[in-house]
Amino acid sequence: MTKIILFLTTIILTTKCCDKTPNDRRTSNASKTQDTTFSKTILQKINPVNQADYKTNKYAGIYVYGPIKGSGRIGEITIYPESDTTILFYIYLDKGAPSNHEGSLYGETKVIDGVSEFYTRVDNTENGCRWAFNFVDKKLTLTTMNDEGNCGFGYAVYSDGIYKRKSSKIPAYFNDMTKTKVYFKNTKPSDYNSE
Repeated sequence: MTKIILFLTTIILTTKCCDKTPNDRRTSNASKTQDTTFSKTILQKINPVNQADYKTNKYAGIYVYGPIKGSGRIGEITIYPESDTTILFYIYLDKGAPSNHEGSLYGETKVIDGVSEFYTRVDNTENGCRWAFNFVDKKLTLTTMNDEGNCGFGYAVYSDGIYKRKSSKIPAYFNDMTKTKVYFKNTKPSDYNSE
């Protein structure tokens, strides 16, 4: 008897569930559309623009200067497109033998038509650190401006030069001088530099 009651209850529920009028179906489809729209809105707030669409993607990658480590002055700049107009960059420099003085800096700068001016003040230096970035073809020319080269680097370490693009892949992170992996998306320069 119990099995018959369970069987009939199942049939009644199944019939009730599947017996929808055209209006019910429209409501159901509208509900699905609303759910999809809501999901898209949430995703747009989390990731408003697809990084693949950033205008600054064309500057992304790793740029290098000089020969191999240990045989002279070298530099490496890692560029990450933060938005349509801004990039994050990490620069590592080494003066070379015999002293191998080093320097590094993590910053953010606005790029317009391949040109940017970056400024920061490091450790209360008098002049600060001001650079011009100039992206042309697969090269980045970095120039110190107005004798403002106090960037917190070691003795005789400077950034000026023409850096050739080694990779155009958008980097997710850089390894700093302590070999710590720092993710661009999670770490703003202001947070990193305040540590």
